[in-house]
Amino acid sequence: MRHTRARRFDTPLGRIFVETAGSGPAIVMWPSLFFSDVPVRLQFDLLSKDHRILLLDPPGHGRSEAPRRTFTPDDCADAAVRILDDFGIDRAVFLGASWGGPVCVTAALNFPERVRGLIVMNGPMHPFSAMQRMRFKLLVAIYERFGPLGFLVGAVTKLQLSKESRTAHPELQAANAERFRSADRHGVALAMRSVLLGRSPSLGPRLKELRMPALFVMGSRDAIVDVDAARAAATATNTRFEVVQGSAHQSGFEVPERVNPIITDFLRTIDAAS
Repeated sequence: MRHTRARRFDTPLGRIFVETAGSGPAIVMWPSLFFSDVPVRLQFDLLSKDHRILLLDPPGHGRSEAPRRTFTPDDCADAAVRILDDFGIDRAVFLGASWGGPVCVTAALNFPERVRGLIVMNGPMHPFSAMQRMRFKLLVAIYERFGPLGFLVGAVTKLQLSKESRTAHPELQAANAERFRSADRHGVALAMRSVLLGRSPSLGPRLKELRMPALFVMGSRDAIVDVDAARAAATATNTRFEVVQGSAHQSGFEVPERVNPIITDFLRTIDAAS
């Protein structure tokens, strides 16, 4: 097992827990809402063989403190760059899954000199639809009132994986469910309000402003992200866009045997050009 180290860093969003492993070019990883490091653990283990990985527990998740207020993608991007400063790292590849996608794109737009490359896995680039927002409002209200009820956990985790994966690999859904159930209730509630209900501007039209190599990986059965809209926006940026057939909202967790080669090939291109 690869040796890892861990530290907590003070940020405007509270103390953020960072797990590190490996050496070489740096990669910052910002995981998804609800599940923290679970869906990106396989990428952490793989990429730390020849990169220096900084895996963050997002605010209110895992071993990070609960934030004291709601926040925006700009706040999250600022926190990630401050952590780079604490490590003395000038530039890094930013890898974001789900929630982490908008955070990493925002970091690339706000701090282009700090972002060497960008990897977005199932990250929403456009505002949620009215129907999605209505469902999210109900989800947040139930969670704040009653906590992680069984049906709520089941509904959230079901959205992440395709029916075929849930049937063939029930342990994947169980791992997500356990992390969601054990999360800090207050911290996750604030994160849900910030990520699901906050009115952040659409990132789709701004993707053309990206000036670094970028990879977008989406699942063909993603029920949360509008894959066609993301493809149209990303195509205009001359980036690499990959749709993983049969996967849903956690492609890197669901079918790592297909996603990981795409990521490592992209990183080889970036590293060779540096």
